[in-house]
Amino acid sequence: MRAEFGHAGITDSAQATIAEEVCRRIADDIVRGEFAPGTKLEGQLLADRYGISRTPVREALRQLVTTGLVEVRPHKGFTAAALSPEKMSLMFEALGEVEAMCARFAAQRMTAAERRRLDMVSQRCRELADRSEPDAYFTADNAFHDTIIDGAHNEFMAAAAGAMRVRLAPFRFAHFRVAHRSHDSAEEHARIVAALVAGNAAEAERGMREHVTTSAMQAIESMAAHRPVK
Repeated sequence: MRAEFGHAGITDSAQATIAEEVCRRIADDIVRGEFAPGTKLEGQLLADRYGISRTPVREALRQLVTTGLVEVRPHKGFTAAALSPEKMSLMFEALGEVEAMCARFAAQRMTAAERRRLDMVSQRCRELADRSEPDAYFTADNAFHDTIIDGAHNEFMAAAAGAMRVRLAPFRFAHFRVAHRSHDSAEEHARIVAALVAGNAAEAERGMREHVTTSAMQAIESMAAHRPVK
């Protein structure tokens, strides 16, 4: 039975959670090439595809416009946007520089409680990587990066990093499906944590920059590998 959202008894927070899940599923399908660039994303067809009502589909499509994965075209509505590896590379490059500076500042400014939280999140990432749970790892990875960004105690850098991470989220989500990427990512996290705990700002900055660069290469390779052959 299809779940009908927006009726009495379904809270706004529940609807938001459903829309976020649909957003992730649509994004994953776009990145994997299920929807070719320029494909019209019909609300009813997507609702049928995912077995849900149209309400969360519409909200998910609006959210995906901000990522660049979905466009709104005159007289055509929502469509799957063309994906440029070059543009993605530049976006990851910018993110890498901002997060690297956040890591540098975090090594100098994190409180003891923030360092303990970072260590706990890093251990959680390792556990999920060992269990090969990429979806859960993606959530834990976000928590890892958020902890470091918050630990930099610079609200302007946090806002810049947050905006770019939202825009790149679908690509980052897909690249954790690459074999061994979660495990490699967890190892990279451990090296960053060691530098932060030691207060080694230069090493923390270098480690984060390399970590984001590696993620970028994997994301681009994942996107290329799943594109249908023309």
